Amino acid sequence: MEFVKYRNLNLPNELSYEFLLELQQYLNNELLDCFRSINNESREKISRDLITKVEHLIEQINQHGYGLYRADYSGDINYENSEQTYCNKNLNIHFHGFTAQVSWDNW
Repeated sequence: MEFVKYRNLNLPNELSYEFLLELQQYLNNELLDCFRSINNESREKISRDLITKVEHLIEQINQHGYGLYRADYSGDINYENSEQTYCNKNLNIHFHGFTAQVSWDNW
């Protein structure tokens, strides 16, 4: 499911808490679906697929003008502890394993 079909992904004029929750719910649903589809694979494959999935989700979001960039990354074969943070001047998305938390700064 693409986020565009889930909700209008265009940047809102004013960021709402509801928007953040919807984006976070969408990301977590996508990550859970991904994990369920690969959880019987090797740890190496799961780790690679996690990075690929997160990058794909960010690319999908950036197609709508968000301009998110990777601000931090720490990951290895222990995908449960893998962390990736993407942000722009206002929006932060922190991925921890197969979960995501969305927050804002100074919106």
